[in-house]
Amino acid sequence: MDGKYSLSTTGAPNDGALAGSYKVSITALETDTKEMQGVAKGGQFHHDATYLKSLQSAKKLVPSKYNIPDTSKLTAEVKPQANTIDFDLKDDQ
Repeated sequence: MDGKYSLSTTGAPNDGALAGSYKVSITALETDTKEMQGVAKGGQFHHDATYLKSLQSAKKLVPSKYNIPDTSKLTAEVKPQANTIDFDLKDDQ
């Protein structure tokens, strides 16, 4: 899978992360948003029962071990400049 990502710390566009060493977790889900779109009626999705239901039935796109920093064993060194950090995710099962 070739995923694109961006990191936001404060929610401001292109704010990234502070320089330093980090443990990394990666979560990617494929959700059916049709029902959420109906509830949102063209607005923003809300974290309500419909949203939670879609998350529970979502297809996991990366192995579950990568969802938690301690089990992912992934680390990254963020430098005080633009960074691109890619991870080769493997399913050991």
